[in-house]
Amino acid sequence: MAVHKSIDGKAVADSWTPKIVSVLIGDNLSVDLSVRNQRRAAEKVNMHLDERHYFGDITEPEILAAIGSMNVDPSITGIIVQRPVPEAISIKRMQSAIHPLKNIAGKHPASIGNIVYNELELGPCTAMAASNYYGGQGSGSKW
Repeated sequence: MAVHKSIDGKAVADSWTPKIVSVLIGDNLSVDLSVRNQRRAAEKVNMHLDERHYFGDITEPEILAAIGSMNVDPSITGIIVQRPVPEAISIKRMQSAIHPLKNIAGKHPASIGNIVYNELELGPCTAMAASNYYGGQGSGSKW
């Protein structure tokens, strides 16, 4: 006879803390302010914000490799790239490198493309809010 053990989902959830990684490249005072506000907001909801600050002269292959390692790290729940980034680094390549399920800003090309098809389960939050505000009419809307 098999013995089954019940799992208390609330207890598991209460023992888990989401971890968000904020990627900063170079020095920018407005970005610093934004990250400080993100840190405060994260603390209010018991979320860990890990700031990863890279020098402004980091190369694109180096930052893409760093993002790749964050994608496969199971302790990292989400990743957000702080903008602007140095001109030598393609923001599109950076956003594309973040796994769509870990892309906090929802700016992965796959997520953005879903808006066109009115598939809003995983899209950029600003675009999703606009879609909801204007009736969620998707690509056929006349905003």
